[in-house]
Amino acid sequence: SRDLAPVAYVLLCWMGALAGPLVAVLWAGRHGGVSPWWGVALCLSPGIATSVLRAMPDGAAGALVVGGLWAWFSNRRAPAVGLLALAVLCRETSWLFIAGAALADLTRGRWRAAAVLSVLSAVPWIVWRQWLVAHAVGARGGGGHNLGTPFGGLWSWAEAWPGFPDVLRGSETLAMVGLAALVAATGMHLIERRRLTPAAGAVVAGVALAAVLSDKVWVAIHAWGRVLVVLPLLGLVLMADCGPRVRRAFGVALVAFALSGVLLCQIEWTAATRGFARGRAIERSVGLSDGVGSRPSDVRRPSRDQAQGP
Repeated sequence: SRDLAPVAYVLLCWMGALAGPLVAVLWAGRHGGVSPWWGVALCLSPGIATSVLRAMPDGAAGALVVGGLWAWFSNRRAPAVGLLALAVLCRETSWLFIAGAALADLTRGRWRAAAVLSVLSAVPWIVWRQWLVAHAVGARGGGGHNLGTPFGGLWSWAEAWPGFPDVLRGSETLAMVGLAALVAATGMHLIERRRLTPAAGAVVAGVALAAVLSDKVWVAIHAWGRVLVVLPLLGLVLMADCGPRVRRAFGVALVAFALSGVLLCQIEWTAATRGFARGRAIERSVGLSDGVGSRPSDVRRPSRDQAQGP
C-alpha cells in the first residue's frame, strides 16, 4: 500500500484538476449555455496545466471551490460545506474565494448565510492547523512568505519581465494579458448586472489576492498560475451570465490563458524530454543501458596474485 500511495496521489491530482473545467462548464450551462470547447480552453489554462504536469493539488482545490459554490447557491448546503471545507484543507487560499462569494449573501442582507458559508468552511482547516502546531509538525509560519505589500509582487514581476528567458516570456505575457482581460471583463459584468453575483464576488476576492501576493509567488507562471487557478474557471461562469460585449471580453481572457498554457506545456515537455535524453546518455556512458556493469558478476575481479602485486 505504501508503494501505491504516490500513484494514488498523482491520479487524484490529475482527476481533480480535470474536474474543474467540467464543473465550470456545467455551472455555466445553467445560465444559458456555453460551448464545450471552452472547457478544453480551461484545461489548457496555466493553473490546470501545471497541476496536471507537476501533480499538484491546486487544480483539485479549484474544482472543489467551484463545485462547492455552485452547490451552495443551488441550496444544497450540506454538500457545499463539505466540498468547500475540503478545498480549504487542500489549499488554504481557497477560503478567500469562499469569503468573496459570501459577499453576495451580504449584499442581499443574508448575514447568517454568509457567516455560515465563511466560518464552517474554515473550521476543519483551523482544527488541522492547530493539531500540526501542537505536535510541532511543519513550520509555524508556513505560507506567510507568499503574501506581501499590495502590488509589490506585481511590480517585481514587471521589473523581472525583461530578464525572463525567451522561451518563458511568451507564456508569462499571455497569462498576464488573460488576467488583465479577466479583471476588465469582471468590472464590465458588475456594471451590466448592477449587483454582486456569487461567482463575481469570488473573482473579486481572487483579484485582491493577486494584488497582495509576494514576489515569491510572482516569480513564474508555474507559481502564480496555480494560486489563481480558480479565476479562469469562474470567468467561464460569469461569461455565460452576461451580454455579448462582455462575453467577448471574457473570451479574450480565456483564450489568452489557454495560449499561455499551450506554451507552458511545450516548455515542460521539452524539459522532460531533454532530461530523459540526458539520463539515457549518462546510462550509456557508464555502461548501464546494455546491462554492462549493472550486475556484480559483470565486473571482472582480479586474481589473488594480481591483488597481492609483485
